[in-house]
Amino acid sequence: MRKPSKIILVDNDVVSCTRNRAMLAEHYEVFTVTGAHKLAPLLEKITPDLVVMDYDTLANGGLPKTCPLRSDPRWQDIPLMFIFNEMTDRNLARARTLGAQGFSLKNPILLKLRIEALIDDLRQRRHYLERIQILQEQVKQKDTQIFELQHAVFTGMANIVELRDDITGHHIERTKFYLEFLVNKLEEKGIYEKERCAWDQETLISSATLHDIGKVAIPDAILFKPGKLSDAEFEIMKCHASIGETILENMERVTSECQFLHHAKLIASSHHERWDGSGYPYGLKGEEIPLEGRLMAIADVYDAVISKRVYKEKRGSDEAERAIHEGSGKQFDPVLVEVFEEIAPLFADTARRFSDYEEEEQPFAYSPLVLKDVAGTRQPYEGVQWIFGSAFKPQRSEELNEASLDVCMAAG
Repeated sequence: MRKPSKIILVDNDVVSCTRNRAMLAEHYEVFTVTGAHKLAPLLEKITPDLVVMDYDTLANGGLPKTCPLRSDPRWQDIPLMFIFNEMTDRNLARARTLGAQGFSLKNPILLKLRIEALIDDLRQRRHYLERIQILQEQVKQKDTQIFELQHAVFTGMANIVELRDDITGHHIERTKFYLEFLVNKLEEKGIYEKERCAWDQETLISSATLHDIGKVAIPDAILFKPGKLSDAEFEIMKCHASIGETILENMERVTSECQFLHHAKLIASSHHERWDGSGYPYGLKGEEIPLEGRLMAIADVYDAVISKRVYKEKRGSDEAERAIHEGSGKQFDPVLVEVFEEIAPLFADTARRFSDYEEEEQPFAYSPLVLKDVAGTRQPYEGVQWIFGSAFKPQRSEELNEASLDVCMAAG
């Protein structure tokens, strides 16, 4: 059975107050106070569904411009009805200013009908609000489930890339931490605020897991070659940035607005661009490179230096810090390098806590025969187009010395 609604009657006239209480008591739980100044103490004890107040009590109670029901934030949402001797425009305007939901003349029958109508209306509103809250909670739960599923799918995709690559251990976890450290410091210092204002940080950091998704299309003979790549092989390897961009762009095209895929696409396509314009795939320079890519470049190279690869041994955090410092203004955004240098100990600590265990020798080895199957007798550019299509025609870059190639390839 539905509980009766609680009503507080506020009236200076004891006779009127008693009469109205007797009239309403059959259907409602009624409380009475004689004077507006007595309302607040009662509200401390009970929360009514409706307060019915004789408008004259405001003036007689010394509160001509305010109402105790509206002066305290705890009670501002309690519905209010005013009773008038006459409904003048002035009275109605002042009552509306005080947030009244209903009005009535002092006629008992009319008052009862108005209260019944308002209580019913308020009950319906509460029902709809409760229903809306339930639906919102259901939508929130569905959104959470979708986010978790999305995260699981994209993490699985990233793991597939790692299984195909020579990357092992905690590379994804570490680079996400590095990226988070950098973004937090940018926010703390107010750097690149215009570029970051529309970012959802959690989405951005999660999207970094797919930065090397394009490597799924790179031949094993190149991914697992235990040494320096030839020019032709390196041109093919460089295509992974453009391939990743295309994969994620195609996914983005068939979904509704998705910040995750947008960030992932920018990171995949630009984390091998260089501040001086000598990077790939597009040769972007300076702030032409998306901020997401400039951040990921630092995180990726740092982790590459400290990690073991099939073609190199792992190095210490001090060497990784030196590689970032020496790349300032060349490979990396100098502003971001300054930020990195302030938080380098966080990178080093993360590298220690999530250190890779020693891996057994990789089961894949470089095979000239496989590479010949990939490129055949074609020229390097034609070979790349044959594998990936004309959309992936790479740009030639300057010769890299072996030391810088270690860093670039590790970051790849």
